[in-house]
Amino acid sequence: MDLVNKRLGYDDIQKGYPAKDGTFALTLTISSTSAMTPVIYIHTSCNVAPPQQCRLIELSVPAKYVNSGKPYDTGIINLETRLSDESSC
Repeated sequence: MDLVNKRLGYDDIQKGYPAKDGTFALTLTISSTSAMTPVIYIHTSCNVAPPQQCRLIELSVPAKYVNSGKPYDTGIINLETRLSDESSC
């Protein structure tokens, strides 16, 4: 999974992997004073055929969590369910 500032593209990126229990924590710090549009990209091959392909799920981080010091909890995401806005990677 990746945490990206969508306004600046992949120049500012934090990569991570979930723990065995599925939890994860990502932090993105940028030196620019420009506005941030943070998104979390989850790459998964869950429920995909053929298995060498993957699905890309994009989660927008609400603005109230940017520079607030508060963690954003994505909640539980069932990767067996297809989301309407996901794509292939």
